[in-house]
Amino acid sequence: MGIRRDPNAPRIPRKDRVGASAFKVGALVIAVLCIATYFGFTKHVPLTHGFRVKAVFPSANSIRTNSPVRIAGVNVGKVKKIERQDGANAAIVTMEIDKKGLPIHKDATVKIRPRIFLEGNFFVDMEPGTPGTPTLGDGDTLPITQASDPVQLDQVLTALQQDTRSQLQQLLDTYGRALTAKPTAAQDAAQDPSVRGLTAAAALNQSYKYGGPAFKNVSIVNQALLGTEPHDVSKLIAGLNKTTQGLNRNEAALKDLITNFNTTMAAFASHSADLSDSVRLLAPTIENADKALTSLNNSFPNTRLFARAILPGVNQTAATIDAAFPWIAQARPLVSQKE
Repeated sequence: MGIRRDPNAPRIPRKDRVGASAFKVGALVIAVLCIATYFGFTKHVPLTHGFRVKAVFPSANSIRTNSPVRIAGVNVGKVKKIERQDGANAAIVTMEIDKKGLPIHKDATVKIRPRIFLEGNFFVDMEPGTPGTPTLGDGDTLPITQASDPVQLDQVLTALQQDTRSQLQQLLDTYGRALTAKPTAAQDAAQDPSVRGLTAAAALNQSYKYGGPAFKNVSIVNQALLGTEPHDVSKLIAGLNKTTQGLNRNEAALKDLITNFNTTMAAFASHSADLSDSVRLLAPTIENADKALTSLNNSFPNTRLFARAILPGVNQTAATIDAAFPWIAQARPLVSQKE
């Protein structure tokens, strides 16, 4: 039964009505949806924080706030705060760890590592410790003996002697000029047509397009080197070890082997032109051999049928020979010379 309006009640204008407007209700709904979406994606409750652990590093010059914390290459947290330790040059780094990075044991270690080769952004690499040992609580601190910072390239160079640093600088400068120098006409004449006129750096960049197929084939070769059965590689290494030990036991034979090998290589070198011609003719020879082997392979089915057809006769050969012996004995006087 519906509620009916009293016809005698005075009519209230819309502007004088008391209650929430449609705009306010819509704004409230949108605000609630935004808050729910924020909590759903961030899973973080304001004015609270997750599990935090501190570590004392000898130096934290390379680490920054919000740098990732990783365990076995997986991001499990972030650096939240970096502060200097009172009375020392060390730094206290506060890290917030997600649930997937827990538990962290008291024998855990942390290292600051570069995210790219040589230099660049850094992250905290954490080893969570040994299972079964006591765990860290929220806010606990790892001592400086369990933390280490990266060795910078300038620190490595500082350890070198002055002349060594100068030679290294000269090497890098020469290498850079060699990569960017324009080739001369004489140098271009001896190069492949695809790289003529290019600098060494440009030719190297152009070679990358062949890297994918080449490395794919290398991967196939490496997979084949693993063998077909478990422990094939370890057995191969063990065999090489035995071979090396055998060679080591007979140094004179090893010396003769090396000497003879050197003589053989010298003979090859003295006939380098003939060897070059042989290598040049190797490709068409292999191509012709492949055709011959294909023809030979095509003949095998007929050969197999012939072998199966003569198999019953071959099985009766022994009995035939046994039966022929008496006849041979009787026929021998007929063909022998008279005395």
